[in-house]
This record gives sequence, structure tokens and C-alpha cells, in this order.
Amino acid sequence: MLSDEDLPHFLCECDALEETRTPLMMKIMETIPFVYQNHPSAWRNDMKVHLILNASHQVVSETLPDIAMYIPRLEKHARFLTFALHTKRSNLLDDIVLKKKTKNPKP
Repeated sequence: MLSDEDLPHFLCECDALEETRTPLMMKIMETIPFVYQNHPSAWRNDMKVHLILNASHQVVSETLPDIAMYIPRLEKHARFLTFALHTKRSNLLDDIVLKKKTKNPKP
């Protein structure tokens, strides 16, 4: 099923990116295990988006006041995650374009 291509979908939901996302999200979760144990709201996709894109965002610091000392490591893993997801998505889109070109070659 196709979904809107928004940030929550790209970062947290897209099935095509799941294989890439899962191990890198596990690294983020291992960096801040107390968050997922003590703050169930951190599992929501909107909070994950904030954690991935800007862990020092006010929403994050208000919801997870004990996260400040983990932000540098969290941001490192978040950079790897976003780069890997972007790369995988770009490769998937390239494959789609290539298949269309080979399926319908121009005369």
C-alpha cells in the first residue's frame, strides 16, 4: 500500500526502508534505553522524528528532560540513519526509473 511521502513515513514507517532502518534505530534505542523504558511517548513516530532530526528540540527536552547528556551520541546515530535511509530510497527510485526505461524504451 502506498503512503504519503512525509517525514514520519520516510523515517519511521516505509516498509521498503525497514531493512535499513531497523538496525540503525536499534543503535539509537541502545544509546538512550532509559527513554523507551521510562517514557512510552518516545515510541510515537512524531517523537522519533524529533529525536532523529533535532534531539535538542524543545519538545524533546520537555518530554525527555534527562536526554541532554546523550544528545551527541544520539545525533551521530541519527546522521547515519538519515544518510542510510536517503541512500536506500535513492537507489530504490533509481531502480524504478531504470525498470521503466527498459520496459518502455524510446524508439
